[in-house]
Amino acid sequence: MREGSGEVNKPKQRGAFSKLGIMAVAVLIWTVAAGCQGLVRADSSSGQAAAGQRDDAQETAAPAAPEVGRRAPSFTLTALDGGSYGVDGGSRDKVLLINFWASWCDPCKLEAPDLVKLYKNYREHLDIYAVNVTYLDSEEDAKSFAEQYGFRFPVLLDPDNKVTKLYRVIGYPTTVLVDKKGVIRQIVLGIRSYEEMERYVKDVI
Repeated sequence: MREGSGEVNKPKQRGAFSKLGIMAVAVLIWTVAAGCQGLVRADSSSGQAAAGQRDDAQETAAPAAPEVGRRAPSFTLTALDGGSYGVDGGSRDKVLLINFWASWCDPCKLEAPDLVKLYKNYREHLDIYAVNVTYLDSEEDAKSFAEQYGFRFPVLLDPDNKVTKLYRVIGYPTTVLVDKKGVIRQIVLGIRSYEEMERYVKDVI
């Protein structure tokens, strides 16, 4: 009977050990699983943080500088006549000449009659936006200048330096010639002869 009891008791002990073993394995599996979930969360958080950093970097990145062969940067400005004019990055009905200038700029004064002549001779194919760098000038002086030289094209005002900065203008006058597809074809710093500017226009109209 004792042996029988002993035999009976042995299975009970093995059952207890088995239950303890099962519980230990379950705890181990749960611990590993929890650790994996933590790693996944950490990786996910790191990934989200990295993505956020990339997004922030993209948002704060400066727009590309204007270059010949690339689309002209988009903008909208108010003109002396109260209208809004600008570039939307798409196709246009006419070639566009964007001229950055100031009323106190002596080369701009020399160039002004040539712009008037270009517009008079090619206005059916050419738009001219005379962008006054108003943050360094004044609306009153820009208006007087336009009247003095007989501008018949829109005189745009840039009081906050947004468009002048966008186009990386470093001197005056600066002229950007944009074709009908919205692509920059010429960037001219300083003045050129009327004949040279006319040739630039003829090449794209």
